[in-house]
Amino acid sequence: MTRIRFEGTIGSTNQEAIVLIVDAWVGAPQVRIRTIGEEIVYRDDEVFIRCHMLSVRDESPPWHNVEGEWKGEVETVRARLEELLEICRARQLDCDLEYSVFDDNDRQLGGVVELP
Repeated sequence: MTRIRFEGTIGSTNQEAIVLIVDAWVGAPQVRIRTIGEEIVYRDDEVFIRCHMLSVRDESPPWHNVEGEWKGEVETVRARLEELLEICRARQLDCDLEYSVFDDNDRQLGGVVELP
């Protein structure tokens, strides 16, 4: 089965907002306390999603990293990733995502695709 690995950022440091975004996107995530900050994780048979706040340095904007892996057809997964972009935009948050497709032998098929 094809696996799609994705990563990106969501422009917010509000942990509760990120939990609500993940919940609206795929379902209720688990929040784990880390040494520094918290980690938001969602996992089921098809998808693994992990969000965590990245350190804010200088005057860079606050943001969360979002990354994971989704099993399924590329078109279906791409549509789900585009849903995340729309959810963030509806909340007036910046969101950038890119993904790569891998086969069963963990070989990358094609290059990295950036979502608009």
